[in-house]
Amino acid sequence: MANEIATLYTSYSKALRLWHWSSFIITCLLLITILVSKSFLNWLFVNNIIYEGMAREGIHLQPGQTAGTASLLRERIWAWHTYLGYILGILFTFRIVLEFFQPRDEQMATKVRRAWLQNRNGNRTARKFLIANIIYLLFYILLGTIAGTGTWMAYHKQPQYFETFHAVKQIHENCLLLLLLFIIIHLAGVIRFERKNRSNLISAMVHGGTKGDRKNP
Repeated sequence: MANEIATLYTSYSKALRLWHWSSFIITCLLLITILVSKSFLNWLFVNNIIYEGMAREGIHLQPGQTAGTASLLRERIWAWHTYLGYILGILFTFRIVLEFFQPRDEQMATKVRRAWLQNRNGNRTARKFLIANIIYLLFYILLGTIAGTGTWMAYHKQPQYFETFHAVKQIHENCLLLLLLFIIIHLAGVIRFERKNRSNLISAMVHGGTKGDRKNP
């Protein structure tokens, strides 16, 4: 019975695998742009670098003269962040559409229903998978919120949206932090599951896994 539930997690369509790894890469790049902007391209750091570079050339700048250059560098990195955000939004839409074309055994509704039925029979493995699917559902909500708020901010930078913009930005940033936390927990959980159950879960997400064990509900 536990093997029947586990089978649902060891077979993945090509489209789902493409979405998974594409989303992972784009999300990592998004987080990198935030890290670079908040660290290497923060105003004080860039300001000191420019002052030091100009001083070596014998050019001594006055305080505030480097503000434009520092802002330009930050704008460039945030432009990349925005472009990556658009791609993430497209991938999120693709995932929603994909759910309706997935093989029946790979649809989230099927997985949740099977895990729920087995959980009612006291199956501990099914309970774990049920909780895992609920977490994935929350992840999709989180991903949709990030893509939605990011897209809204990209088109509402006008002064009349100032207060709303900062409120939406706060939601966007908080969701990104939660996304980072999810990635860490997800990776730790997959590694732990892999070591404990010897299920080749990671390799299944690469080459598709075992498809011969699928059963219709």
